[in-house]
Amino acid sequence: FNDRIIASKYPNPPWISSDLSLLGAHSFALISPEGPIARFCTRIADFIVFARTLESGITQLFRVRWSAYNNPQDYVQSVATQSDYQDLNAEYGPIRGLVGGTFGIIFQESAVVRMDQAQAPIIFSFTILSVGKGSALSVAQSIIVHNGLIYYWGHDDIYVTDGIGAPIGLAAGKVFKEILSQSLRTNNTA
Repeated sequence: FNDRIIASKYPNPPWISSDLSLLGAHSFALISPEGPIARFCTRIADFIVFARTLESGITQLFRVRWSAYNNPQDYVQSVATQSDYQDLNAEYGPIRGLVGGTFGIIFQESAVVRMDQAQAPIIFSFTILSVGKGSALSVAQSIIVHNGLIYYWGHDDIYVTDGIGAPIGLAAGKVFKEILSQSLRTNNTA
């Protein structure tokens, strides 16, 4: 975040570095006593965003929580600082992935949701880009962002989205089937 690094590894609390623009040794400290523990963390606009959080010992599978505006260390809900959270529609399953930037893309079990900064009192708006086919993220670690496009491994194909339109399958499942076929051949010969 600006000249700082935020490190997060579930189920541990997130850490933040000292200002990297300053000369000398750097250290890490807990981000905040209120800082959420989460499976996913990214920067969206001027906020640090956590998804699928662990709060008060309870896993919040559908929760997206963000920091105060331009302050990655403040997570106390406040209209003044804009720190808050949103629980996404549970009908689409738990959050399985998160991508940041000027806007966010949230992958739920069966939906792809776009997260945009809005005007107060609404801090972020959430728009469903896709439900059903092409929406399911099969492997959370498969998300790749390249040249403004988001690629990911779905249940039946490899998909791409620009975050504006619905995800599109690549080669009608042919790439997916070839990778799966090669993987099975490699595993059977090992």
